[in-house]
Amino acid sequence: MAGGASWTSWVSMAGYERGLGLMIRSGLWARLSEPAQAIAAVLLEFGEKGGPLDGPLRVRMAYRALARFSGVQSHNAIRKGLVELSEVGFLDLPTDAPSRSPARQTASYTVTPNSEALYELAHAVALQTRQEMAAEVELRKRQGNERLRSIRTT
Repeated sequence: MAGGASWTSWVSMAGYERGLGLMIRSGLWARLSEPAQAIAAVLLEFGEKGGPLDGPLRVRMAYRALARFSGVQSHNAIRKGLVELSEVGFLDLPTDAPSRSPARQTASYTVTPNSEALYELAHAVALQTRQEMAAEVELRKRQGNERLRSIRTT
């Protein structure tokens, strides 16, 4: 661990960063599928930053471009990744249904890496992650104590 920081201190810092940093530190990133992770990074990088730094970003990108830059080749996997990002509050999907014709319009996404919904979910996941880590530490401590007792009694 860098600089001697423990995992618990890394997770407890969740909430002081935004966007990808918040998702990573909270543990939410690890719960996302690989396509969702790859697509999130691409959308964030290509987002048009026209307003305040914490504001939503607009991205106009076709599935082919998402596939090219994210490495996710399946259009079904791209769609599932986009839906997953929308469900966690990182992205607002276009409201109009995309056409299946080759001449369809490029989709326009609103990336919301600093949304309240994402912030709240990340905090809930961070709390759950801290609780799971504390339970693991307690379990390992008990197992160690039991091993010591069994060694002493033999």
